[in-house]
Parts: sequence; C-alpha cells; structure tokens
Amino acid sequence: MAAAVQVQPRRVFNYDQLSAAVGGAGAGISTAAIGNHLDPQSFWRDAFLYAAPVLAIVVSVLVNWGCAAAERREIAQGIKRAMATVQEEIEDPTTTLARKEELRSMLRALRDEKIAHRI
Repeated sequence: MAAAVQVQPRRVFNYDQLSAAVGGAGAGISTAAIGNHLDPQSFWRDAFLYAAPVLAIVVSVLVNWGCAAAERREIAQGIKRAMATVQEEIEDPTTTLARKEELRSMLRALRDEKIAHRI
C-alpha cells in the first residue's frame, strides 16, 4: 500500500529562472522602447522592433546558462573542499582506525557525488 502512494516533490522557488526571465523581458522591452523612439520611417526602428523578442530570448537563455554554470562551479568547489578536509583527517596519525573507516566511507560518498554531478 505504501509503495502505491508517491510523495510529490516540493516545488521550490527558483530565483535563477526568475532572474533570467526578468533579464530577458527587460532586454526585449528596452530594445522595443528604443525602437519606438526612432523615426517611424527609419530602417533602425524596424530593426530594433524585430530584434526585441529575439534579444529577450537570447538574454534569458544566457542568464539562465550563467546561473547554472555558477551553481555547478559552487557545488564542485564545495565537494573539492570537503574531499580535501576528509583526506586530511584520514592522513592524521591521531585518527582512530574506526574513524578512518568512517571517513573513507564519507570520501567514497563524496567521490560518488562528484561523479553524479559530472564534475
């Protein structure tokens, strides 16, 4: 019976996606606003107005990609620091054998985490 009931993951507010959307919207609106202030018969007015949605999408994608890359880098640095700390404690001569086994288990888990994140 318990296997049939599946818990839905909790939805978490994603600031990175919101900032990408806001950045894209801002880029598109500002490009359209500049185009609207140009001479109505000008080629540049049409160019700005047609480029506004494209620029909005491009900026959204770039901001989203940049946030994801920064998050991956932060995770990688955290795992690297944790592995160095665990390795340092394993090499400490005052650490007991039982503690060293526990630390080796932690180190394996960190290596698995590193592999899972493809770092």
